[in-house]
Amino acid sequence: MNPKTCKCLFILPLILFADYLILVLFGATSCFVGGVGAHYCSVYAIVAILLSVASIVLFTWYAIKKTKKT
Repeated sequence: MNPKTCKCLFILPLILFADYLILVLFGATSCFVGGVGAHYCSVYAIVAILLSVASIVLFTWYAIKKTKKT
């Protein structure tokens, strides 16, 4: 397998795990400060979508950058 492919396949799960940890910390923090059920349907969903889009853009940028170097 190509080393670049291995790096990308290693980095993608790391990015997704980091996203998961960020969302868990955000949800736990909002629960401790009194976030109610509506909070999870509005703010939490928006943060999750923005974080997912940012991760996809970051991973795509990294993959394209690594591809163009060769």
